[in-house]
Amino acid sequence: MKKEWFFDRYCGHLMAALLEDGELTEFAAESEKQGDLVGNVYKGRVTNVLAGMQ
Repeated sequence: MKKEWFFDRYCGHLMAALLEDGELTEFAAESEKQGDLVGNVYKGRVTNVLAGMQ
């Protein structure tokens, strides 16, 4: 399996994407001003699931 990481900084945002065999499998973006969001835990409730969403 071929894995490729891509990183970019644009308009004050840091972005990272992981492609596995040419398919996007992970994407993360965060504001440089906001700080690190990785590892944070958020609590929420699903109120609507659209047909075809997986």
